[in-house]
Amino acid sequence: MNKMHIYAQSTSHEDVVIVGDLSALQALRDAISKAIERNDSAACGVFCEDREGYNIIVKLGKTESLRLPYFDSELHPSLDGDFPYFSLVEIRTLQNEAWENFDKN
Repeated sequence: MNKMHIYAQSTSHEDVVIVGDLSALQALRDAISKAIERNDSAACGVFCEDREGYNIIVKLGKTESLRLPYFDSELHPSLDGDFPYFSLVEIRTLQNEAWENFDKN
């Protein structure tokens, strides 16, 4: 069913853990491969254990101008919640692609 959980870093030096069933890990691998082939971005749709769906968006690009990915705002007060790498139109396009690819699996 493409079930995947991604546990992000709350602060620096923490591990990122990705746990998923075979189809979800294959979908992530395919999105990474597609982003590399396109020299741009790709996405895949997956679900958490509670059956709530979400998209994983993979973007090939430079990280220098991005904010740090940590989510603990007490330790990293500069976090502003922006998602500066994509416009809203790009995000919607990638979301649609993710669910179209999900339907094929």
